[in-house]
Amino acid sequence: MIKLILGTLILTSSLLAHIVQYNVGQKATYVSVFFDSTHPAAWSSYEIFAPDASLAYQKGRTDASGVLSFLPNRAGKWKVSIHAGSDHGEHFQEIYISIDPKMVIKKINKPLYATFGALISGISIIVGIFGLWFGLSQRKRKNQPN
Repeated sequence: MIKLILGTLILTSSLLAHIVQYNVGQKATYVSVFFDSTHPAAWSSYEIFAPDASLAYQKGRTDASGVLSFLPNRAGKWKVSIHAGSDHGEHFQEIYISIDPKMVIKKINKPLYATFGALISGISIIVGIFGLWFGLSQRKRKNQPN
């Protein structure tokens, strides 16, 4: 009887070593990386650095949708370095994310174009149309006889 109980315990304990266990949480920070709204930076390599750290806290690749996530373990300014390859070559971006003591995102640095993209595009279109109009009006003046 003792041999049967010991044998059962040995067999079941080895079976437990082959079970994959997991937890699902909701407090992670994620970064979505993309070239434009229809082209995610899929499988781009990245490194995440904790505040005041010289060694990477996490390394990896974005998923097929260009998303990476991490779970910050302390407050401060986190750095995410992304190397995204495309048909146009290698692109590099550093993102700084400030995490407050409650582990909530406080501030994210964004490039100037990402912040004021619509304004810059609108002004560029207006200047371009004015330049085209001015150039054509000058051409007509030169071709008119005096």
